[in-house]
Amino acid sequence: MRSPALLLWAHAILLWVVANYSVLDASFETAEAPIPRSGVPSAWRLPLRLAFTTSAAVAVGVLSSSWTLAAACLLCATALAVLRARGARWRMAEREIIASALFAGLAWIVINRGALELRFWVLLLGAPGERVAVALLVTALFVVTIHGGTYVVRGVLLASGVPNDVSTADSTRGVSSIELKRGRLIGALERALLFIVLVAGS
Repeated sequence: MRSPALLLWAHAILLWVVANYSVLDASFETAEAPIPRSGVPSAWRLPLRLAFTTSAAVAVGVLSSSWTLAAACLLCATALAVLRARGARWRMAEREIIASALFAGLAWIVINRGALELRFWVLLLGAPGERVAVALLVTALFVVTIHGGTYVVRGVLLASGVPNDVSTADSTRGVSSIELKRGRLIGALERALLFIVLVAGS
């Protein structure tokens, strides 16, 4: 991929990640905690995510001057948001991985076939385009590792039969909402540390 095209692809991926992983969905609520750790009420979460999705799609369209790429972003992100709200929770891990891989592949194809380039040079700061692209992709991967990893881990646990909420867990294992939140935080920190070690090693 050419450097300007790679830079556009990196911007598109980062916008996709921001749109889809800024707000956790309702599957992370518990019976004792109707407002999740993001602090966003349940009723607002889907509209807020759709607003993020629309904004990201418009930004992708402006950056690339291609509404085909913007439509791909909007379609994939909207489908993911709807599946999160309505889809089977035990498919959570597969859903997140497939949706992100699908958008990355579609964006790659659209950018290459359309010979698209970044129209507005954002976040360059005088650095070479390849370095900026790598920095954007690393940032996107970091966010996906933390929040996307939460979805994947939760999906694997649900598929293996772990209790879905605090009320069920509390009656069987004596687990409180505070302990669950602490476990999520520890998991996020472990994934962040592993990501940093891998990046430093490469």
